[in-house]
Amino acid sequence: MLKKKHDKIINIMQLRFFCQVALRGSVSRAADDLFRTQSAITRAIRDLEAALNVTLFERHYSGMVPTEYGKCILPRARRAIDDLQAIPALLQKHHTRSSGPLADAGWLFNTRRLAIFIQLYHVNHTQTVAQQLGITQPAVSAALKVLEKGADSALFRRTPEGVRTTPAAELLYPPVSRALNELENIWSDIAARRGVLEGTVRIGALPLSRTRLLP
Repeated sequence: MLKKKHDKIINIMQLRFFCQVALRGSVSRAADDLFRTQSAITRAIRDLEAALNVTLFERHYSGMVPTEYGKCILPRARRAIDDLQAIPALLQKHHTRSSGPLADAGWLFNTRRLAIFIQLYHVNHTQTVAQQLGITQPAVSAALKVLEKGADSALFRRTPEGVRTTPAAELLYPPVSRALNELENIWSDIAARRGVLEGTVRIGALPLSRTRLLP
């Protein structure tokens, strides 16, 4: 049976907590690693399970063990988190600061914020992005402000034709795009585990052949 692409958004911060609990086998140890309270980690895992409509962990007195669904999504989740965690090092090289402590990547762990960045990268117009995502233009600007503060760089420059990407934005685009793609494919992995065919087919075409091959 073929089902259409899922339209829910996975909270990438919750996914980060999930990965850490899976790694450490314990909510308390994951909470210590992430400088969060145990209740915050527990709540995030519970909310993620509710959003995905699966149980991700078996709770034992000795710790937390991923279920079959947890094991199913863990590789993609880890790749998404690793891509985002690597961004501060990329930015440090971009700023020619080869030494010193890396900045925290916490500003990247907001799915909506990353989606706004990707959409603006492609569309180059804040009002259009706001309309496409069903949010206000100030919300787009606020998200961009947080990203630029975290990156310590301007990501877009304004021109009469709209916004244009900066070198820092070009640096961020590949890992952010990969991370969001991994999140989207988590739904397909869960569906496949249930015996349901679900996903998205993307077709690439060169400009000259596109008009003949695609409507």
